[in-house]
Amino acid sequence: MLGCWRAARPFTLILTMPTSQIPQNESERLRALHALNLLDTLPEPVFDRVTGMAARLLDVPIVLVSLVSKDRQWFKAKLGVDLVQVPRNLAFCSHVVTSNAPLILTDTLADDFSRDNHYVLNEPHIRFYAGFPVRSFKGLPLGTLCAIDTRPRTLSADELSMLADLAEVVSNEIRLREVTALARSCLDEANSTIQGVEQQFHEVFECAGVGIALIDAAGDWLRVNEAFCRMLAYPLAELVARSIVSITHPDDVATDVHLRDEIRAGKIDRYEREKRYIRKDGGVVWVQQTVTGKKNAAGVVEYYISAVTNIQARKDAEAKLLALSNSLEAEVAARMQELVRANTQLLDALAQRVQAEQTTRKREAELEMVINNAYDAYICMDHQTVVTAWNRQAELTFGWPLREAIGKPLVELIIPEIARASIRRSFKDYLSTGRSEMINRRRELTACHRSGRKIPVEVRIRALQVNGQTVFSAFLHDISERKLRETEREQEARHDSLTGLHNRRSLFESLPLALARVKRTKTGMALLFIDLDEFKEINDTLGHHAGDEFLREIASRLMQHVRQTDRVFRLGGDEFTVLLENLSDPTTDALALAQKLLSVIQAPWECAGHTCRAGASIGIAVSVAGDSETADALISRADAAMYEAKQGGKSRVRLAASAEAGVD
Repeated sequence: MLGCWRAARPFTLILTMPTSQIPQNESERLRALHALNLLDTLPEPVFDRVTGMAARLLDVPIVLVSLVSKDRQWFKAKLGVDLVQVPRNLAFCSHVVTSNAPLILTDTLADDFSRDNHYVLNEPHIRFYAGFPVRSFKGLPLGTLCAIDTRPRTLSADELSMLADLAEVVSNEIRLREVTALARSCLDEANSTIQGVEQQFHEVFECAGVGIALIDAAGDWLRVNEAFCRMLAYPLAELVARSIVSITHPDDVATDVHLRDEIRAGKIDRYEREKRYIRKDGGVVWVQQTVTGKKNAAGVVEYYISAVTNIQARKDAEAKLLALSNSLEAEVAARMQELVRANTQLLDALAQRVQAEQTTRKREAELEMVINNAYDAYICMDHQTVVTAWNRQAELTFGWPLREAIGKPLVELIIPEIARASIRRSFKDYLSTGRSEMINRRRELTACHRSGRKIPVEVRIRALQVNGQTVFSAFLHDISERKLRETEREQEARHDSLTGLHNRRSLFESLPLALARVKRTKTGMALLFIDLDEFKEINDTLGHHAGDEFLREIASRLMQHVRQTDRVFRLGGDEFTVLLENLSDPTTDALALAQKLLSVIQAPWECAGHTCRAGASIGIAVSVAGDSETADALISRADAAMYEAKQGGKSRVRLAASAEAGVD
């Protein structure tokens, strides 16, 4: 039967699936959703933290932040599933959007509208669902924050309140982006409809629930709204009389200056970051800040738009959660020490055997309860590394049920075959010498799921003496998400955010390696330096948005007409390079590709009702075995050849001066 819940706060809940699938305001809702440009974007920490917090607070395996478009439900953040999106007609969240109210299903098989749902009968076998709407600035339901379990559940009033609060955190993040997008739109339209845009901007600026400030190119205040003043507890007159540096946490000042310099230099258009401000009372407040540079027609930054939202509550919650996790780990360690002492007392006090056995069983039950509810996988082994304890988190992490894990050597369960000899040697060394690189240390290593999937884990193994025998107690924490975030940050550092191509940093890392391969393989390589000839006219005529679209189009064309082994880079602005390796005849091959790319670039392109054409000047530098030049020298030769092509009439190809003469 479906559970009933009396809310501790004024929620309107739906306890059975509604029949209507399309809201009355669907057109307006979809316009608001697509205006945010959130669909089909990369994961973001601010949303991922919400799903992680909800999963831990509610003890559910699946948490989703979803956006519901015309015909699909797409996941902006997800925990516990591999799906990217699902059809809207199968999505529980579609009903939350339809009703614009929370939907609670304590048992999906007990509801006529959900028992035949594809995702109830198949993976992930949804049995419990709790979804709260994520709303826009105007209250339009754009998606949901939902908690899902594979077993029937009934959440308490406090748990539902926590889920509602987290849904409001997601809504506030989306509203911040909505306000920021609206502010940017107002600024873009100011050239043609200055009076109307100024009125719209004033309304958004003064009525927004987030702090907004305009800062001039020198870093001084131009304008600050009331929400910003309230956030820092300053009257407007006092706030604008202080410098921005004086109210910024000292550790964040240098990053602020650097990022504004990046915008002013044209390297980035905007940035988002978490930072700290110092309130009037001396307290520190954490905020999520988005800064956009407003440039004039000459491309010079006139002022910056800074939008901030208070995230202190979220930071406090994260700190409390960390403290709770540390406390649990300390409690588990304390319980284990108590168990060891109890076992020692059992040997020394045979006369009190019955009472000691009862005490031991009680302690073991308490320890088992703590361990089985621990966030980390816990494994206990005897002196031969045979598993004697295996908690629920170990089952979830490695796929082995308790009944199959007990009695098997640890290395056969979770250690990849290539590393088994080394792990066995570490345990053997400790038993013989009392020293090991693994025991009583915190280490990172690669474990193995029962399915064969590799899992990066953080391991802490302690050696204990119980009844004269050495036993090993291990805590293993799955760090897959942390490693993924590190990989994503590394990926972003080497790729151009506009086109997705490799960036200047990646080029300067790749060239020395390519030159080394030329010497080792006795083959040739070439570097094509490409500069677009009419890009400035496209920017000036159709605007920077069209210019950005054109750069993405050129990047796509270049990638479609090079080999899979070739690499295309965007250096910045309208400059591109192509790195060609393993060439048997580098000069002929490079010239042929350059001529083909020249034709590809010159092909017409439709944008905003206009047919655009652009040419390119291409310089080629060739390197063969026996050359001793550096990467900088190779780039300089290709750059110089490109300028010769441009000075020779544009839309031309030139070989570097040290090679044979270029051809038109």
